[in-house]
Amino acid sequence: MKNIAFLILTIAVVTSCTTTQNLEQIQLSKNNYLMTHRSNPTGESGKRDSIIIYKTESKPLASVNLDSDKLLITIPSKDDLTVVYISRAFTDTDLPDQKKYMILNEYYYLDLLNSHDTNLRNELGNEIKLTNKPIIKCDEKWSDYRFSGKLKYFEKKQIFQTIVIPFKIRAKTNSKPSDFSTGFNAGFAYGWQWKRTTIKPIFHKEDKKMKGYDKKELAFSLAPFIGLTPVKLNPDNTNNTILTEKSVVGYSAGAIGVFEINNFNLGIAFGFDHGVEDSENWDYQNKIWTGLVIGIDLIK
Repeated sequence: MKNIAFLILTIAVVTSCTTTQNLEQIQLSKNNYLMTHRSNPTGESGKRDSIIIYKTESKPLASVNLDSDKLLITIPSKDDLTVVYISRAFTDTDLPDQKKYMILNEYYYLDLLNSHDTNLRNELGNEIKLTNKPIIKCDEKWSDYRFSGKLKYFEKKQIFQTIVIPFKIRAKTNSKPSDFSTGFNAGFAYGWQWKRTTIKPIFHKEDKKMKGYDKKELAFSLAPFIGLTPVKLNPDNTNNTILTEKSVVGYSAGAIGVFEINNFNLGIAFGFDHGVEDSENWDYQNKIWTGLVIGIDLIK
């Protein structure tokens, strides 16, 4: 009864800390080049629209609006950005208003910026290295599509995961050899995830409009977990205190670390099992095991 009460209390503590709040804020990495548009609101003769290019010297908080045909960034404070270039040689640009930012891509760099301001290449050409590479070199079907520019950012967030542990490895104990066990072991984990994302927009080289994007995510999560597990008892693993083989209910607790690449994730767990009935003499009662983990996020 004491062990069951401990399990219920642990689940209550874990679930009470879970949250579905999501501000959808990310942290931009350093050395992202962004650009935005500032219009001439007065319409006075001789004044023109401006293109402003920024560089992220620090790691500002931002939010990202990503669709198949646009990538816009919102940054609450311009103090987190360093102006590296301003060009006032434009009229009727199709850039978003100054509250939104775009990544600096080659099509604006060459076709808009450089065509209107010849000083741009001289002043920024050595610092900003943009690419114009086919997205798939060996396939003629995609030869007209190009990557240009990229955005890198980081996220740290709370996660609530269901986990599956398909096998466990138990160390040698009580003169018994190490044990490799399989079965369905499921539970819940609540902790933190650190993620790095790189987005590369894809443009068509003729109309120079965004047609899609390539997104790569690399993440690591660390969390305590708890769950239920079957415990198989037999005379051999209970020092003959159990005469007939049977399965009883048990719980698992421990910690997991999960690596994720895009939609594939794999991790490792360290924990212990505790049988709640007739398990006092079980060789592996409360003994540490190592296991493989497959995790599914419940809170994104």
